[in-house]
Amino acid sequence: MSISAIFLGIALFLLISALIVRPLLDQSQYASTPDIKLQSLLTERDNIFTLILDLEDDFATQKIAQDFFTQQRQALVLRGADILQQLDTHADASVGGLDDEIEAQIATFRSAIQNG
Repeated sequence: MSISAIFLGIALFLLISALIVRPLLDQSQYASTPDIKLQSLLTERDNIFTLILDLEDDFATQKIAQDFFTQQRQALVLRGADILQQLDTHADASVGGLDDEIEAQIATFRSAIQNG
């Protein structure tokens, strides 16, 4: 075995090791995981929309009766409205925190300009 083959093997080993270890050491990408509550609400909203569309399709093809359709649709619309209100509340809370952060950065920038 030649010396160049040994060096090539060591270099390849170090490269592969770096590729494997890098995600384990880089925790910054995991610090900004999406909000689980938000993801849950978005998924539930999509499911409600799908259920309403399926219900309307079943009614249009006369697979279900008028009274069942009305009752189920009303319940799904009420649940969907509740989810949308929760999403609005969640969005307002996250935007409020973002607004505060932006205002703090603007104040810091203005004070830096004034102090020159």
